[in-house]
Amino acid sequence: MNSYGLTDVYIQLAERIIGNKFGENIEGSLVIAERILQSVMEIYFHGTNLSALEGIREHGLSRERRDFECNEIEEMISIMKRIGESEQTFGWYKLNSEDKIFVTGDAEAAYSYAEGSPEWFDQFTSKFSHEQSFRNRNYEDALKYLKMRIEKWKNRSEEELKYGRKNLQPQEEQAILAFFEKYWKKYARHDEAVVIRLEHPERSSDDSPIKEIALWFQVLNKISKEELDFSNEDEEKLRLSVLKHATPERIREAIRLEISQMRRTIDTRIEDEDIGHEKLSYYIVPLKPIATG
Repeated sequence: MNSYGLTDVYIQLAERIIGNKFGENIEGSLVIAERILQSVMEIYFHGTNLSALEGIREHGLSRERRDFECNEIEEMISIMKRIGESEQTFGWYKLNSEDKIFVTGDAEAAYSYAEGSPEWFDQFTSKFSHEQSFRNRNYEDALKYLKMRIEKWKNRSEEELKYGRKNLQPQEEQAILAFFEKYWKKYARHDEAVVIRLEHPERSSDDSPIKEIALWFQVLNKISKEELDFSNEDEEKLRLSVLKHATPERIREAIRLEISQMRRTIDTRIEDEDIGHEKLSYYIVPLKPIATG
């Protein structure tokens, strides 16, 4: 979903909550825009595999209660290190998943993450192919590419051995294949994913929604600060001056750009607390096939 489609989703949700119809009148449209921007300033999103939903509903987003065994991933990383492969074979596991929760200010980015969640398994199955095997739930391709990699690891060239890489051992091969089978069955059985909306006190903005809209008006339409009455901190005066220059098209574009900007600026990792289930809302979304080739 691009930023235009996401803007429409936000508008439709706000219309239901407020009871106004966007575009029917300027003041009502501005109220919807302010509601959307306020929500964007206050919330994070987290994308995940549907298999994690039951545990999250019970325990919330927890840094320790995960739906995978960390020691099993660490064992795989140890094998990779021993044979001279990068731990990046498992993506951003250590950066985003080990004792922390990755969240983003952008619902679109969270959905993209959910499509390939868990990211470390997506990377493990697809890193050396262009087939998006896990995201497309293509077991045959995923296993084919994994076995191709295993054969390469088992039969290092003299040049590779010279530079310190090592051959994969039979017991390590069996451990890797067992790991793949276990987590493929767990994560690839769903054709839906989960986007979780969470409120978090760290997510805030120094500017109010009406100030953000005024700034976009100024940038997009070359309206001066004097015309928009930035002269003092009276937000009601600023709001009245925004209304003078507002059209539904200008308001919609301000919403779209603010949402897009939040995406670029707000990604973070929560490392010092868990997020209780009472602060979470869940959206189950269908997976889209990923083009390959």
